[in-house]
Amino acid sequence: MAIPNTLLGAEGCARLLADVQRLYFLGIGGVSMFSLAALSLARGLTVGGSDRTESALTRQLSQWGARVWIGHDSRHPLGYQALVYTAAVSESTPELQSARAMGIPVLSRADYLAYLMAGARTRVGIAGMHGKSTVCAMIGHLFEQGGQDPTVACGALMKPHRSPLRQGGSDCFVFESDEYMRSFHSFSPTLSVLNNLELDHTDCYPDLDAVKAAFLTYLHRTESGGTAVLNADDPHLMDMAASYGGRRVLFSLSDPAADCHATALQEIAGRPVFSLVWQGREVGRVSLRLPGRHNVYNALAAAAAALSGGIPPDTVTEALGTFGGVCRRMELRGYLHGAPVYDDYAHHPNELRATLHALRPLTPGRLFCVFQSHTYSRTASFFAELAEALRLADYPVVADVYAARESDTRGMSAAALAAAAGGPAVAISGFEGIAEHLRSAVCAGDTVVVMGAGDIDRVFEHLTLTPVPDP
Repeated sequence: MAIPNTLLGAEGCARLLADVQRLYFLGIGGVSMFSLAALSLARGLTVGGSDRTESALTRQLSQWGARVWIGHDSRHPLGYQALVYTAAVSESTPELQSARAMGIPVLSRADYLAYLMAGARTRVGIAGMHGKSTVCAMIGHLFEQGGQDPTVACGALMKPHRSPLRQGGSDCFVFESDEYMRSFHSFSPTLSVLNNLELDHTDCYPDLDAVKAAFLTYLHRTESGGTAVLNADDPHLMDMAASYGGRRVLFSLSDPAADCHATALQEIAGRPVFSLVWQGREVGRVSLRLPGRHNVYNALAAAAAALSGGIPPDTVTEALGTFGGVCRRMELRGYLHGAPVYDDYAHHPNELRATLHALRPLTPGRLFCVFQSHTYSRTASFFAELAEALRLADYPVVADVYAARESDTRGMSAAALAAAAGGPAVAISGFEGIAEHLRSAVCAGDTVVVMGAGDIDRVFEHLTLTPVPDP
């Protein structure tokens, strides 16, 4: 079971960390924790931490001067003055237990992030069940192209430097407002972006009403005098928006009355092209490099935020067309027997649908989907919807469930999910087995997408792909 956030707020963290110079990060290799550790090093703090596995991110932190342990041990926090944990770790993790026993203060990742950005005049927080990472990186790109120097803490590796962090100035901070374990209740953005709202994270939200209550609390945490950017096409967000008395900016794909909307939407070579309308005036034509209707919504959310933040309209329309996406979000990794192979983070049924619908027009032959369901609780809660979404592929391949912080108490399995999907769906255990299946089945004209929020991208360690040519 994940650990609740401390919810100390930026001021509470400032009091706790007033004399702290040595910080320990539990789960230091995660994308969000990496950014916090890197920003702490840049502030001159002594940084240590641990994670289960070595990665490019842990190696980078070591090169920058952090002491990183691979594996967990209760002795690791000795000598550190505070411990920062990610909500995904277990209460039984040795470092956390020893820190508590030694009286070392502990605080959650979300609280420490709020503390780090407290001095920024502009704080742009992106919330929503889907699209946070893409919109976060997109907004950072728009602000940068608009002459700002934002610090961006993204939940995915951003292209082209393959890092979740852009270390910019201290005046503007763009970040993901993660809803898991109500982490976003630690933040008070000056500009809140809410992409969408639906049921997810059923291990901490029992029903949709609980999700809506959490998002409403976050919406009202927008700083007084700030702006809330809301998806006007999401009825749940519009229900709660009625109670918000601050400045609202609406974006939409269907409502011409929204402040920011798209018109004359076309699909050219599988990519969306549309005219951007801002406050009743068409400000330019946008040609996205990212396929899919969901990326039009992402672009509108980013555009509404940037325009609200004073970025010129011509800069916004041009910069949207140069944004290349983030890693593991419909990322083209290479070619197998001439077939493009994509890597994608989708793990909610609606994310699967969005990605598969986006890839279908780009696929002259068969569409292969390798899917790893994330956590037993989500698999159980969305079992029928996941099976239905997998049927959008011609050949679904189901990997073993990624347990994360859970154990299987619900009888969920890859075989059960493949059987529910029916047809040609197969369950294959092990990354080498999946890779061998793809090598034997895929041919030119097909498209392959590898999907999931766990470690399914390790399949690529067992595939030899023809590289993507440099743009």
